[in-house]
Amino acid sequence: MPRNKEILPRKPLADLLRTAGAPRVSKEGAEAFGQVLTQFADEIAKHAAELAAHSGRRTVLGEDVKLAADTLLKRQTLPGSAGR
Repeated sequence: MPRNKEILPRKPLADLLRTAGAPRVSKEGAEAFGQVLTQFADEIAKHAAELAAHSGRRTVLGEDVKLAADTLLKRQTLPGSAGR
């Protein structure tokens, strides 16, 4: 039976939540956090690739990633939200 491999390991995700103030983090909490971060990162990556292509480049630069993240955050288009 193939194992379901997550992109982001659970331990660092739980550590991030603890650093943000959570005294305890369940397995399900860390996994849900990872899913949300992965979905958001996927949206940023897609938008950054579009920005690079629009600029006539095949290489995604740091500025593309930062602009993509800023744009998505300003639009409040978090995965699974209805535009809040």
